[in-house]
Amino acid sequence: MPEFTCPLCGHLPSIRYYDPEDLPLDIEGVTKVGLGLGRGTKVIDRFSLLCDNDVSSKIVRRVLSLRARPITISLKDYNKIREDAEALKVQQMMREKEATRSTLERIIFKRN
Repeated sequence: MPEFTCPLCGHLPSIRYYDPEDLPLDIEGVTKVGLGLGRGTKVIDRFSLLCDNDVSSKIVRRVLSLRARPITISLKDYNKIREDAEALKVQQMMREKEATRSTLERIIFKRN
């Protein structure tokens, strides 16, 4: 599964599982402590950095500079997106048609 680089932090999330709407609306700082050689770290405290002007102003500037860049998409990509959307619409209509047919069959067979 492809990954992408977050333009804010450089993190490499999987495209399949990335949903920014699931993330908290906060800038969270953490305090960690080491667990010993080769055993990683453990988060011992979480705190909000939303009111820290130094941190939040850097993020705001980055988001605004990203937003100012024009988003370009090739005609080929646009057509692929349209085709995929149309295919999904057709699949949804077929599922609804099948569900209706199945419901009607149950009603008809119950009467007999």
